[in-house]
Amino acid sequence: MLWHSSPIDAVYKELNSSASGLSSAEAPSRLERYGRNELKRVGGVNPIVMFFDQFKNFLVILLLIAALVSAAIGEGLDAIAILAILVLNAALGFFQEYKAERALEALRKMVKNTCTVIRDGRKTEVVTSELVPGDIVTLEPGDKVPADARIVESSNLKMQEASLTGESVPVKKFSGVLKDDATVVQRTNMVFMGTDVSYGVARAIVVSTGMQTELGRIASLVQEGKEKLPLEIKMEEISKKLGLATLVIVAVVALAGVLKSPLITLDIVRQMFIVGVALAVAAIPEGLPAVVTVSLALGVQRMVKRNAIIRKLPAVETLGSISVICTDKTGTLTQNRMTVTRVYCDENVYDVTGIGYKPEGAFTKAGRQTDAIKNDTLMLMLRTAVLANNAEIVQKNGWDVLGDPTEGCLLTLTGKAGLQKAEQEKRHPRMAEIPFDAERKMMSTVNAVGRGLVVHTKGAPEEILERCDRILADGRIRTITQKDRVRILSEVGHMGSEALRVLAFAYREIEKRSEYTPEQTERELVFLGIAGMMDPPREEIKSSIAKAREAGIRTIMVTGDNALTARAIAQLVELDGSDVVEGKELDKMGDDALAEKIRTVSVFARVDPEHKVRIVDALKKHGHVVAMTGDGVNDAPALKKSDVGVAMGVTGTDVAKEASDMVLVDDNYSSIVAAIEEGRGVYDNVQKFVNYLLSSNIGEVFVLFFGVLLFPVLPLQALQLLWINIATDGLPAIALGADPISKDAMRRKPVAKNKAILDWNTAAFLLSVGATMAVGTLALFYAYLPKGAAYAQTVAFTTIVMYEIVNVFCCRTNDSLLKEGILRNKYLLAAVALSVALQFVLLYTPLAAVFEVVPLTFGDWVAVVAVSLTVLATTEIAKRLLGYRIID
Repeated sequence: MLWHSSPIDAVYKELNSSASGLSSAEAPSRLERYGRNELKRVGGVNPIVMFFDQFKNFLVILLLIAALVSAAIGEGLDAIAILAILVLNAALGFFQEYKAERALEALRKMVKNTCTVIRDGRKTEVVTSELVPGDIVTLEPGDKVPADARIVESSNLKMQEASLTGESVPVKKFSGVLKDDATVVQRTNMVFMGTDVSYGVARAIVVSTGMQTELGRIASLVQEGKEKLPLEIKMEEISKKLGLATLVIVAVVALAGVLKSPLITLDIVRQMFIVGVALAVAAIPEGLPAVVTVSLALGVQRMVKRNAIIRKLPAVETLGSISVICTDKTGTLTQNRMTVTRVYCDENVYDVTGIGYKPEGAFTKAGRQTDAIKNDTLMLMLRTAVLANNAEIVQKNGWDVLGDPTEGCLLTLTGKAGLQKAEQEKRHPRMAEIPFDAERKMMSTVNAVGRGLVVHTKGAPEEILERCDRILADGRIRTITQKDRVRILSEVGHMGSEALRVLAFAYREIEKRSEYTPEQTERELVFLGIAGMMDPPREEIKSSIAKAREAGIRTIMVTGDNALTARAIAQLVELDGSDVVEGKELDKMGDDALAEKIRTVSVFARVDPEHKVRIVDALKKHGHVVAMTGDGVNDAPALKKSDVGVAMGVTGTDVAKEASDMVLVDDNYSSIVAAIEEGRGVYDNVQKFVNYLLSSNIGEVFVLFFGVLLFPVLPLQALQLLWINIATDGLPAIALGADPISKDAMRRKPVAKNKAILDWNTAAFLLSVGATMAVGTLALFYAYLPKGAAYAQTVAFTTIVMYEIVNVFCCRTNDSLLKEGILRNKYLLAAVALSVALQFVLLYTPLAAVFEVVPLTFGDWVAVVAVSLTVLATTEIAKRLLGYRIID
């Protein structure tokens, strides 16, 4: 049944209910049939599952196998070391993700705990979760609607539905019957779960509860799952490539070892297993997952300082790859606070400064500030605005409105002229009120002025003018002329073209009566003026969008508001609003047509949640990395579908936050740009340490590969390789994650979504660096082999360590190391100093016996350091002569 297009009697019959509500006996059986009035949550945070998810990585699985093999062949120390590293890495990843989830786990405040219903013909309070279809609910100002309901009767009801539909202005609601094809936004005889009563009262019959509501439908879309982020995909690709390469190398070396041996024995097989474990340890950068996690976590900490909270670590890097931001209008580009920006009175146009509900600002005429008090007509118009008003503005944590936002912004306007509501109502007490209704489109109050009475009226300009026969101009009342009407309506049209909502004001003096009817009271009025108001853009939006544009990031407005308002806001923030596509046009477009249209359109209006998801899908077809920003329930599905969902922390609903990857603490658009800048810095650092770790590991693989073929003993042992990959590689690599953001980070185009971290150019660079390290290390190993295997292994071990310390400085910049220097990253200097110190501890303490190394002389160190500097020559040639770039 279509509830909005059915008469009330038919709704009662369908739900087997009445104006007296359900009986206390019937409600429990319906609760059993329909279920609790709750939004069900799929999944949730399971700490155990989250911890073991950290092991879902191809490289980690290979290392687990290597640990098991080590244990099976009696190399228990190697097995323990490998497992300890894997558990440490998993703990790092788990801690960061779990902390983020716990910090932002939705409190689910969208539905209040109790509501007032009619049961057995009497009002009663019930727990909201026990509400059932057929219940009659009562609604008053400040109430949050507990379920979707059809209005039975109402009086001046206005609903704030911005969180659901994107409409910034309260929506008037009635109990009439609508057409079948009315959209959610157009269903003015329905109230929806999670929306708020701004004004008036109503009774409504519940038609849907829980997941069957509009809010539930959106929540189910949100719970359909999140696609993998680009960094996750790229790291999986690297893992698979490295894993397959490792398997191939292990197989080749094992086969070569067997072929070298004249007789295959258990000892030979055991040695080959040891070689295989050593190769696996060498080829796989054990520290890579931990380094990525720590680098992203450092990015998270920096973003917190810039008012952005990251819920999912990989989203940090993905922010740096964003090429399109799909942003809601209400509360994201705009303040979600109605503000009067223009007044027409006494044939003068005044612009009004100030933003939000804070009563501070000025009136300007022709660009020059003017004193409103000096214009009697303007002051009388403002007095009408403050007296014909049922809202209040209050100061708590900032300024806010209690009641209708439109009336609230009128109080802010009058406050800017020094008129305070409490003072005016004390001087001119209200004697009567004629409430607003849809037919008259106005409201009036009767106030005492001295010994007389004055009617103060505000409403739609056309309706007010219709009831005016005089106008206050030049300080005197005269008959209103056709020329006056044309001029006033022309100004109304001009304001409307700029997406201003326009109200007119009028007054008249009357005699005291026993009753005040609209017909008797709202006639023969004296016209005062009009005020144009809007939900204005945030102050910093224009510059933030310009900065994003310079960074190659396109901004698209996707709003539930009307096309005229969307176009006007687009122009104010310097978005291209020449072509606005509405939701009804989207419905007629196929996916291919939308994908083509979206190349040029920057503004979408009157959209539903499904439209937003289609828009994100269309952008992804073009290879874009898409961010969706928003605060309402209506934004949640697209937040989930996008590569990075950005929710507002202050005005954002819990559903939106739960669907997001990142939450803005201050709801500030400039924080998004700051987060993108941090994301680009993180991506740069990921490239740096991937180049560093992989080139170093390739060097280790080459040393082992050719060492097995050329020498009777391994140049390096598995435990020594683990030490290198964690203590020597890991610490400097983590420090690279703290490298300062490049000055040109926001002047570069976004990295393409399909751009691999490991491409052919990068592979060539890694192989050349690895080959240099292998040649130098094996040369020293060969030279020292006559002094004994342990001595030669110690020299090879220390040479690799020093190679990698030089290499880390080479991999942190596109420029020549000789030009860039080594002092910019203090954390890297500290990490390198600690790595060298640890190597000394290893060589000159009892730990030497565990790692089977011997002390080195000063002469040995000179040879090691001299050889390790050859990697500097290789990287300088690659950068300066071959044009290789560490950072894209």
